[in-house]
Amino acid sequence: MNTLDFLNSIKINSCGITECSRSWHWDTGKKGFYDFDLWLVAQGKGRIIAGEKTLEVTKGACLLLLPNTHYIGEHDIDHPFTIMNVHFSAPQG
Repeated sequence: MNTLDFLNSIKINSCGITECSRSWHWDTGKKGFYDFDLWLVAQGKGRIIAGEKTLEVTKGACLLLLPNTHYIGEHDIDHPFTIMNVHFSAPQG
């Protein structure tokens, strides 16, 4: 598949901006999401945990979260996240 065909096959499933509350905590569950999730951290700081890996994230970070992966997210309550997200499906393989 060439690049143009690949780009044309991407389907946006949902998108939004989330201003997380001070008590926000995120857990996708063991199976995660069925699609990709692209995050832009517009404000705040915290961490995303995937398996045994912890990624510290701050304003300006861009993350590609993979399908079928368990993620846990938490933020600094004094610097809560504002997240721009796009859930999308793309051909794999």
